[in-house]
Amino acid sequence: MSARGRAPGAGFSAPVLVHAILLAYVLAVYVAVLVADGLSATNVRTHWWAHVVAVAVIAATVEPLRRWLRPAVEDLLHDAPGEASDLLAVLGAERGSAAETIARALRTRYVEIVEDGVSTSVAGRRPAEGDVVQVPLRFADDELGSLHVATRRPGVPLTAGDVRLLGDLAHQLGTHRYALAAWARAQESRALVVTAREEERRRIRRDLHDGLGPALASVKLQLAAAQRLLADDPAQAGALLADVRADLAATTGDVRRLVYGLRPPLLDELGLAAAVRHHPAAQAGLAVDVREEDLGELPAAVEVALFRIATEALHNAARHSGGRRCEVLLRGRGGVVELRVSDDGRGLPAPLLAGVGVSAMRERAAELGGSVVLTSGPAGTTVTTLVPRRGPGG
Repeated sequence: MSARGRAPGAGFSAPVLVHAILLAYVLAVYVAVLVADGLSATNVRTHWWAHVVAVAVIAATVEPLRRWLRPAVEDLLHDAPGEASDLLAVLGAERGSAAETIARALRTRYVEIVEDGVSTSVAGRRPAEGDVVQVPLRFADDELGSLHVATRRPGVPLTAGDVRLLGDLAHQLGTHRYALAAWARAQESRALVVTAREEERRRIRRDLHDGLGPALASVKLQLAAAQRLLADDPAQAGALLADVRADLAATTGDVRRLVYGLRPPLLDELGLAAAVRHHPAAQAGLAVDVREEDLGELPAAVEVALFRIATEALHNAARHSGGRRCEVLLRGRGGVVELRVSDDGRGLPAPLLAGVGVSAMRERAAELGGSVVLTSGPAGTTVTTLVPRRGPGG
């Protein structure tokens, strides 16, 4: 504890100092009465009744004096830290609830910390309303909660120094609470990023293992067979090499598809609306009209998800709807982004058995905390997607 935080005489405990003062008072009263009697007497001897008067005065006044003196001495020797930063250091060093630590340090009957309308830490029992001081916990312009502290004695207000200390403490405590909340949000966002990264790595590994790996192994076997046939049957070897060439072309397409799956280049080159408009799925026999309203800038994860859902919906409309036109609307609605893909085809079969494409659309939206709803009627089918603008953890 800093030297500034202690009052003079803080090396003594309150009971010891109270009894020392009372003892001095008793001796002073006794001596004063006897001296007064001696000065008024004609001889040097004091009267017997002077002793009785001294004892009576002491008996009548010592207990009221003790009751008044005890809290005054405790206030004088109040052992609270002199600055809010000192008290925060105590909070960090001691175990237990924050309210208990503050109450013990301030020597007060009741402390409560309220955050977002919820009591998060309480020490003691709340006294009458007039005996409680409420100080807001703030960070910048944000009010995070409030600190409720009782006066040390009923009906006796806190000193100006105590009020200043509580104001500084509330400011420091608000900053501390805001930092803890920001740290928790950062940890949550980091966990979401790590999870998404690991899921993407698993998808890439699966694509490499199940697609590219067997294709390259097949090419290797075909080249070995062509090498064996090269001397005895050049024509057969040439035909085999032609197959290898075709397989390599298909494998190259798979690699491009894998790279494209990470993030479509069209998004970076053209933007979301134009990327949907120029995607092959939007040019597969349907007249496609793509409109954008108040879309603004979107996070990469939201852009990719909406692009995938839109192109899958267009692909399904081209293959199954039998319609001639399709409208795509990308619209910002406050904190939500809406994607609506509507065709003029024959609608969905009843009952609808969701295939891989529909399931994939719903999964992509769910990863962002959104949803996909399919509605159908005589005028065609509409796929409506709603996702948070800020994506997961936003």
